[in-house]
Amino acid sequence: MSRRSGRVRQALNIELMMSNRPSIKIARSPELEENEKTAIWNLFEANMFDLYSNSSFGWKPTKRKKEIFHQLSRFLVVYDSEEENEIVAFCMFRFENEEGENVVYCYDIQISPQYRRNGIGKGLIEVLATIGMAFNMEKIVLTVLKANTRALAFYQACGFVIDPASPSLYLPADDPSRKDYDYEIMSRDIGA
Repeated sequence: MSRRSGRVRQALNIELMMSNRPSIKIARSPELEENEKTAIWNLFEANMFDLYSNSSFGWKPTKRKKEIFHQLSRFLVVYDSEEENEIVAFCMFRFENEEGENVVYCYDIQISPQYRRNGIGKGLIEVLATIGMAFNMEKIVLTVLKANTRALAFYQACGFVIDPASPSLYLPADDPSRKDYDYEIMSRDIGA
C-alpha cells in the first residue's frame, strides 16, 4: 500500500511540475490570431533589430514580416504557464527542399530574455526534430548571423554543424567574397 502511495505522490509531483511549464501551440501562419502575430513580431523585433541592422541583410521590416507570416510558415508558439496569453517564445519553420534534401528549415527561434537558459530553446529544437521525423525529413537547417555568438554556441550545443551549403565551406579559402558573408548555414540530421 505504501508503495502505491509513493507512486501517487510521484505522479502528483510530475503533474505539479508540468503545470508550471509553458504550453506550446502548433499553428500555420493563417491560423494565428492578429494579437499573436503582433506579439511574435514584437519579440522578433526586440531580439533581432540590432543584429539585422548591422548585418548584410539590413533591417527591412516589411520584407521580414512577409517572410515570417508567409502562408507556408508554421509556428511553435510558447505561452507562459501563468499568463496564458503571454507569448514568451516562438519557432517559425517550413518544410523545404534544399540541395535535393527534404528539410525542416528553422527560420527563427526567438525567446524572451527572462525565459532564456531554462530549456525552452532546446525543447523547441527537439519538437522540430520530432516533427521532421514524422514527415520523413532528412535534417533541420537554419541560418545564423556570425555576430550572434550566443545563438551559434546554442546551436552547436544542440548538435548543429556548419552545413556544406554554407559559404564558409563551399567557397575556397582564398575567395575574397567569403568576407561578404556574415552568416552561417547550419544543419543537424534528424534523429541526431
